[in-house]
Amino acid sequence: MKPNKKQLQYIFLAVGLCLSLTSRPLWGYAFQWLNVALVAAFLPFAISFSSNQERSNRYGWWALGLLTAYVFGFQLATVLFVAVCFFLLFILESKLGKLSPLPLVLLLLVSPFTAYLLKIFSFDLRLQLTQIAGFFLGFVEKDIRVEGNLIYLGKTLFAVDEACSGLNMLITAYIVGTGLLAFQLREAKKSISWLPMGGYLVVIGVLVLISNLCRIVSIVFLRAMPETLSHELLGIFSLVLWVFIPLYFISGFWATLFGGKEFFSFKLRFPPLFSAYAKNMLMGSFFVGLIYLNFQPAVLEENPQADFSGYEKVAKKASLNCSMAAGGTLKMTSPQAIIYAKPCLGFYRSEHNPTICWRGSGYALSQEQKKEVGGKEIFIAELQKNEDVLYTAWWYESDGLQTTSQWEWRKQMLQHGDKIFLINITCESPEQVQKEVLKWFGNGVI
Repeated sequence: MKPNKKQLQYIFLAVGLCLSLTSRPLWGYAFQWLNVALVAAFLPFAISFSSNQERSNRYGWWALGLLTAYVFGFQLATVLFVAVCFFLLFILESKLGKLSPLPLVLLLLVSPFTAYLLKIFSFDLRLQLTQIAGFFLGFVEKDIRVEGNLIYLGKTLFAVDEACSGLNMLITAYIVGTGLLAFQLREAKKSISWLPMGGYLVVIGVLVLISNLCRIVSIVFLRAMPETLSHELLGIFSLVLWVFIPLYFISGFWATLFGGKEFFSFKLRFPPLFSAYAKNMLMGSFFVGLIYLNFQPAVLEENPQADFSGYEKVAKKASLNCSMAAGGTLKMTSPQAIIYAKPCLGFYRSEHNPTICWRGSGYALSQEQKKEVGGKEIFIAELQKNEDVLYTAWWYESDGLQTTSQWEWRKQMLQHGDKIFLINITCESPEQVQKEVLKWFGNGVI
């Protein structure tokens, strides 16, 4: 017996789902499986459809557009991930009606882009939280001193490191908060639009920052040292007290105040002829694109050759040995230092600063702080791998620009098209790092 038209459609949908979830370019993305499991648990409660059963192909066009961009050179894991998410939402909307924003928000929270934003901006955020925590602790503790992400209480040192920072729970808090809102909306039989949804996400972010601040203050005040039970319990208690409990009540208030019409009608209507053709065309095009990607040979991304002539002149002047490292990076060495000049490929791209590349080499970063050297602000940190201890400094620069700000160099690159380089200097002592940084600035690179 031949399969009918509807059976064929479901077969195509199943094939597309398998291709989406097994697409090779996504294999390299390390999902945080706890967050993925939470999204999978909350997603059924977040899915609701338009009460008038208005169907839409909008996500299909977005999915096809992003997949096309990926195929023709915009090859970022985020682009493919979001394209797959849009495709899955398109399948639902083309069959059952328009969706509320909640499913898309949950899917985007586990995207590579969200993890990337947290990675690059949490560093500055931790430094700011440490400063604010030190300010409040100053009211109750006289012998308090703050340096970068370090808080000195007398002779006791507390480090607000990434590994023990509650900011790692930011995405989890967003997922749980969005899930709570989904429960409340379903209970109230209402929906929500994008504007109040955005406001709700801002509220979650503020609560997470308050939770982190209270966590740092309480850990230092109570002298709860790392890897102790009290240290871990204070972290969990702060998250529950300042994030999850308030969100339980706020989500109910938000659903009541901003909830619109809700709909659980799953009765199918056949769309107009044009919509049916558009749906099948989008589905077929997306399948072809995914098949193309899966059968393409794996290609390691190489950075385009940057112009290092200015740095090579400075290296020669400073008696540094030059060589090209992996990824189109200029490596300059002397008996006292290793210096990397790494081109930033685009304002929207990640850059391999020490919080990424040195960790990839097995080193742990600690004692990160901003410091002024030679009248210019730089980042400095300690690197440790077993018994090997190094000290590193880094910043971003171009002609006329020297900054530690992620926003600043990206804005400069976007607005003026400047070529931005990340400069990373590593030595065996903090004194030598400072000396090499001063020498670098004195050689007139910028």
